[in-house]
Amino acid sequence: MKYGPENIQTLKLVTKLNKKKGLWRKVSQIICASRRRRPEMNVGRLAKVTKAGDVAVLPGKLLSGGEIRHAVTIGCMGASAAAKKKIEAAKGKVLKLEEMFVKHADGKGVRLLK
Repeated sequence: MKYGPENIQTLKLVTKLNKKKGLWRKVSQIICASRRRRPEMNVGRLAKVTKAGDVAVLPGKLLSGGEIRHAVTIGCMGASAAAKKKIEAAKGKVLKLEEMFVKHADGKGVRLLK
């Protein structure tokens, strides 16, 4: 039985992230866990742990429970359609993890959410 990601795109992303230090290496370690162990977060919880203008990484899935009233930029492995609508309605952005890595390769100013 194999543990961890089997998706080729995810494995390529893990390889890229492992070459970096700090935040991105930690993200790659979390992604390497089985899908059941990856973090999930509702939009309502995201609203509680972030402030307006924050940039955050969630190495898991963003779900639509709750409401958010401030704009945040979040990079995640996946997000439900309803969660994307809620974030975009609050003038925020939902990016894929690969896009977030390209935009913030140094990792400065990016918060890791678990």
